[in-house]
Amino acid sequence: MTAALSSALKSIGAANMLDFVRVEKEWAKIVGDKLAKVSKPAKLSSRTLTVWVREPVWADSMMYLKADITEKVNLVLGKKVINAIRVVTKADLENTETRETPGKPDEPREVNLPASELEEIEKALKSVGDSQLRSILKRVMLKNAKAGHRRPREK
Repeated sequence: MTAALSSALKSIGAANMLDFVRVEKEWAKIVGDKLAKVSKPAKLSSRTLTVWVREPVWADSMMYLKADITEKVNLVLGKKVINAIRVVTKADLENTETRETPGKPDEPREVNLPASELEEIEKALKSVGDSQLRSILKRVMLKNAKAGHRRPREK
């Protein structure tokens, strides 16, 4: 691309748009198939990539991978375009034609808790309106319950 064309594209913001389209196209390569099915790049602005995710659990996963995703995005674009990622939970995230219908995130594996304990946890969380807070509390409660089953009982 010539310097004049590059300059013209930057002046109208099209260069940023082209970078965003490229990130969107390569999203599965950047984050992997599993995360690509439940997330979508939403906006590229001020060196920040905003990503929508379907569930708070996936937002947590993305938070841990921010540095890797940033590096991979810049690698795909061949230049340092972003230096931050903003993750937003968007429950009504639309599917794209290339994505399968994502379901709920995987439940924690091998919880092996009695059904009555799982029901108690669900009942306790029923009144929590904020889905992100509910998800976090559920993970903590499941982890705590599971840890309690591993520890030898004191007599």
